Amino acid sequence: MKLKHYILCLISISSICYGIFAFWSMVLNCQAPFYIECVGAKLNKNKTIAISNKVATGSDTIYLNYPQSKAIMPSTLGVIKYDNSGSSFILQNNSCVYNPDNGKPSNYFLPFAHTIVTPWYSKGKYFSGNEIIPEHILIANGVKYNSAVGTKENRVSVQLLKFKGNTYLIFKDDGIQVKYLVRANSNNYYDVFLNTTVISNNKFIFKFDNTTSDTGRYTIEVKPTAFSFIGAVKDKSGKCILNVSENNSTFEVGGFLFKVSPKYTIGFSFLYALFLVSIVVFQLYFFYSMLKFKSEVYESLYSIRILINSLVFLGVPIFLTSYYLGVNRSLYLFLVVLLNLSYFTPKNILHKASLLSKIKYSNYLIYIVLFVLVIILWRFTSSELFLGRIPILHIQKIVLLLVIFVTQISFFGNGQYGKWVRLAFIIGFSVIVSLLTSDLGSCIYTGLSMLLIELIKKTLKLKYVLLFSLGAILLVVAAYNINPSLFTGSKSYRIVAPYTIPSSDDLMEAKQADRETYAGINYILKNRLNTSLPTFNKLVVPASFRSTMHTDFSFLWSFAFGGYTFALIFAFVIIALCKELILLLYLCTRVVRLNKERYFSLPVSREGELVRFYLAFTLIQFVYPICFSLLLLPLTGQSLCALAVSNWEIVFLAVLLVALHSVFTNPIYFTKTSNIQYAFTDAKKSIRFVITFFIVLLLSGFIYKYYTIFKLDEAMQWQKYINDEDIELKKQIPPASDKESLVAFSKIIIGNDDLTSVASKKKPILKELSSLYFSNKPYSHTVFESRTFNISSNKMLAQMSVDSIFRLNREIVSGRFAPFGLVYSNSLIVNNKPLNSVSKKYYTSIPAGSETINGDLTAECTKEIEDHIQSIGIASNIGAVMIVENQTGRVIANSSYPISTELNSNQVHYLIGSLKKLIIAYAGLQLLPNAKNQSFNGKNFKQFIQTSDDIYSAHLLKSLLLLEKDKFSALLLNDFGLPLHTITDDSYFDTFPSENDFKKTLDKNNSIYRLAIGQQAPYTLETVLKWYSRIAAGLKVDFKYTKDKTSFEKISMNDDDLKYLKECFNSVLYGTASKVREPLISNGINIENLWCKTGTAERTDKTGNNSSSFIICNDKYSIAVMLKGNIPHNRDNYSAKDLFISLIPILKKYEIMQ
Repeated sequence: MKLKHYILCLISISSICYGIFAFWSMVLNCQAPFYIECVGAKLNKNKTIAISNKVATGSDTIYLNYPQSKAIMPSTLGVIKYDNSGSSFILQNNSCVYNPDNGKPSNYFLPFAHTIVTPWYSKGKYFSGNEIIPEHILIANGVKYNSAVGTKENRVSVQLLKFKGNTYLIFKDDGIQVKYLVRANSNNYYDVFLNTTVISNNKFIFKFDNTTSDTGRYTIEVKPTAFSFIGAVKDKSGKCILNVSENNSTFEVGGFLFKVSPKYTIGFSFLYALFLVSIVVFQLYFFYSMLKFKSEVYESLYSIRILINSLVFLGVPIFLTSYYLGVNRSLYLFLVVLLNLSYFTPKNILHKASLLSKIKYSNYLIYIVLFVLVIILWRFTSSELFLGRIPILHIQKIVLLLVIFVTQISFFGNGQYGKWVRLAFIIGFSVIVSLLTSDLGSCIYTGLSMLLIELIKKTLKLKYVLLFSLGAILLVVAAYNINPSLFTGSKSYRIVAPYTIPSSDDLMEAKQADRETYAGINYILKNRLNTSLPTFNKLVVPASFRSTMHTDFSFLWSFAFGGYTFALIFAFVIIALCKELILLLYLCTRVVRLNKERYFSLPVSREGELVRFYLAFTLIQFVYPICFSLLLLPLTGQSLCALAVSNWEIVFLAVLLVALHSVFTNPIYFTKTSNIQYAFTDAKKSIRFVITFFIVLLLSGFIYKYYTIFKLDEAMQWQKYINDEDIELKKQIPPASDKESLVAFSKIIIGNDDLTSVASKKKPILKELSSLYFSNKPYSHTVFESRTFNISSNKMLAQMSVDSIFRLNREIVSGRFAPFGLVYSNSLIVNNKPLNSVSKKYYTSIPAGSETINGDLTAECTKEIEDHIQSIGIASNIGAVMIVENQTGRVIANSSYPISTELNSNQVHYLIGSLKKLIIAYAGLQLLPNAKNQSFNGKNFKQFIQTSDDIYSAHLLKSLLLLEKDKFSALLLNDFGLPLHTITDDSYFDTFPSENDFKKTLDKNNSIYRLAIGQQAPYTLETVLKWYSRIAAGLKVDFKYTKDKTSFEKISMNDDDLKYLKECFNSVLYGTASKVREPLISNGINIENLWCKTGTAERTDKTGNNSSSFIICNDKYSIAVMLKGNIPHNRDNYSAKDLFISLIPILKKYEIMQ
């Protein structure tokens, strides 16, 4: 045997051992072999189930809520009840539901109902308003509600299930459809709470307080091994009421159906083991055959098959994980076996192929087919999938093969420039198809394939290609530095994403999901490179990557599962595979002398062109996904052949291998004489040089990425930016009271789109309109969605480690002062959401997993808010106190009242009053000439701030809009993350001032005046405090609850102006906040380094205030106090300033103020 044979043998054995170990680790030694799930709620014949967001009002009706759609759908969608005449349950739609098959409704906000489960050949069935949907459809198909406004996340699904004579409802509310892992060889406890306060020492909780009227508490105990389990259901007293096991894995608890399911059944495990054994047998057979045939070309063909199977073994963790996650890829195993069996396809299958060369007008026929095919691709491709199933890359591959085929003998001619014109035509055609199907990857793969062929032919010199590539890179870098917004599109962002930090403000307008994906990749790589990430059976794939881990990111997750062991084996496999593929490509592009008596020559024919392109394209598919997974090249969304669990990749590989075997066994391509003398040994030397060159290039990129990954901050955080998605609004949004105009406006935006598939770029605006229509408030004020995204190494590690998932974090949250005694906190998971269960209620607002909160400070502030609001005597009032570190953004306290785990009051939108004047003062000082000396209403700049003069504020805002509108807009976005005007997110304007507003007197009837004094456009206290903290620190601070080190960019104002601005706001202690000055001084606090602002939103009837706020900052901390509801006049001593005065001793005690 040759050295090559020994190396190939070692590679094959290593990959087999890797795959077998992965199988043993992840199946036979699985750390969490089962999962428990609440399947559904038992239906009662005597009770009606209303699918409604209304609050329950009767004992005979249960209201199932759909919070994911509460702002954009009617309050009721339908009712489920028992039909005595039919002895079955039925679902009756509300009258508001419309049937798209009957045309568009007059109101585009109305919902439609459609079957969930439909055959692939059918579009399913729509249902009408008041239509009765029978039980058999609800069981077999189910029904989902959505609207033109909604996305996939907003769907409301209803299904029924029969079990042991009872009917159960599958509906996502409370703990229904919640799923938890079950740890092997240990006792697992899962508590079930029915309308009962959650107090538990067990981590995983199923809570039901909306889907049942019963009360109670149960505990499910499960102890599993690899393929079996035993367990019990116990009541509140600990008495066993039901024994469960693998033979009784579906059972009822408190009226809810639960199921304990294995990740891998014994049957599947046996079949998969048999599959692996069969691939080992194929490996042995191919290796034996390679040794039997003494031919260099045959060696390459057999080596390719052996190496592809090696990739299959390396992909074992990916397949097993995708199988558990519910990705139905069983066909993949069958196709891999067929791929190996394809070796036995008759070798002469293509020997006599003429590919339509004898059919008259065949070229014209194919041109027509191409044209029709492109139209079909354009109309039926979305999310890089043709017909929602087939990756567009493969379809484009077929299209390009047709283009290559038809242009091989055509009008391009065979002259000096004919070849290059033809090449440009093929690449141009690929670009057009890519643009029509929004698939960047196909274009890149085509261009690289053509480039590779020409390099192998040596019609292009490598140095020119490198120079061109360098020039393209410099062009992109220059464009990015000049105008970063060019790269914020959903596809263009991918070009620069591997080389930028996702949290960069330059890319704030990029698609949020893309930024989050790249941030996740960065931290997965960081945790894997520093070996902190667990491997194989201790690794869990986060939810955000579960749909792509087995395809687009198969290499990334293979590296995550196998670590450096995988990387080493894979490197040898892919280098050897590329070497063999390049060798065959070399043979396909020139006449090569195999030995003294034989030459191989694949002619310039249709057959030859197709094989060359197919071979080059496949080679790129093996290499490019590695580069984008390591963030070396732009992401394309294509799978790595054989490693990924992709049926289509295997099919196309099988076709390629059959074609290669046919080509290299066709006697017509072997001759005994030739004038061209390219020796086979010289070819191998050239290929070794090429492989070495690209290995060095890849290693250089890897070293660069290794260095940049380790320099990455331990945490990233940014404000989510939701723009208007390129929809240009021609007029202002109608008010919530004008329902007809809101509907009319939605029709303008939707245009001719099908209401069941409205363009995604229109939906952010439509959600706002729909929310105004149904709830009279903007969507962002109705449905709380955090506008801050944060991620860190530790956070990713916690999500990806089995040990972290099962660890119950019980800790003492009270500190050295312990004002309420010793207080414990348990980090629970309630209905898949983290919850801190605390032993004293004043610590409730501490977020799960927080590292920065001072528990005692938060608790004492919460108690003060409670006392203050109770002294006002109005139970509906709310309040909040928030304290942050200016330089780090760490949240020190986030006290909230009423005390609740659902929503913190600092995240509630409210009218902030004069707190908004900080923004105007900052922008005026920055943008308007001689702003310090400008006078309005008899006051200068400093007096305006000290007295909070409304007229001055309105004039300053008007000047900014008239003189420096664009700069004002850019300043707001850059320094505060605040758009000037958008309807899909918080912005400076909720409605832009009209032309008449600039002409009218600046008073309360003018929107400029109202916007300038904070009486229009509500914000959260957290958002407003961030403005103040940024100015206090001089940095673009974002708040966080972790101690990870994060660097922040500087805001644009220079130090001198910042100092002057703070001095002006210090004077507020002698103006509108003079009431707090003496208490501060009497408590021994130095007020020279303090600066502050008050804010009040007065009620229209003058009977009091809608809100009262106060923010005060020193060099280290910023403190915000807010009261909202029916707040007495400031003079009545119940304002936010009065609450702050009561907090001063507490703030001094904890050294927040000194």
